[in-house]
Amino acid sequence: MHVAGTRSTKTGYGVVTLATAVISGLNIDGMVIADLAFAQVSTEHPLIGHVPSVTFLGTRFENLRIAGREIEAVFDLGICGQRPEGDKPYVKDPAFLGRVAKQYEQAREVPGLSESVRGQYHWDSSAAAQTGKVECSLVSSVGNAGSGSSYGHIVEVPGLGTVSLGELTVTRAFNLTMLRVDSPGRGELRGVHAMSNGHGGGPGSGSGSGSGSGSGSGSGSGSGGR
Repeated sequence: MHVAGTRSTKTGYGVVTLATAVISGLNIDGMVIADLAFAQVSTEHPLIGHVPSVTFLGTRFENLRIAGREIEAVFDLGICGQRPEGDKPYVKDPAFLGRVAKQYEQAREVPGLSESVRGQYHWDSSAAAQTGKVECSLVSSVGNAGSGSSYGHIVEVPGLGTVSLGELTVTRAFNLTMLRVDSPGRGELRGVHAMSNGHGGGPGSGSGSGSGSGSGSGSGSGSGGR
């Protein structure tokens, strides 16, 4: 785990925050295995205004395998896009909301998707703006998961449950969880979490903060923080 904040060298910008979290040797019941899961959230705050720009460069899995298959997680690290104009929050930015809506739509169009799962991918941009919370993923699709067993960033694993990859929650902060397993027998397991705030301290202050954690939750081996 590493968290840092430094003064930006760019004209007109205040503080850059960087939160990273790493887990190596991930192994959950021999069903979810990865050599490396790396989460990184970086925000850059302006001197005037509140809303920062955000990047997730470096975020990745290395040699991710689920239920014996080598999985290709396709990342869309630019889903948040550029800093919204007029210091508008991301949760009210039409460009960002449009990209999230497209992600939901693509997931709903996966062949063989059950109606119960399809209902989870109902997108309501007005509700997101009212609640100030948008849930999406840095993973746009999963390759080689097996026919009919994956939709968007989620993989269904018989005997284990569902594996969700690259979950991103945007509020006034950017909260990234690289791996979440929902298992009927074990409950919810989360691993590799990084967060950076999305709001400065006020005009001229450019303040920012971040946090990160790595964990090897679940039976098997795991090491977090590096």
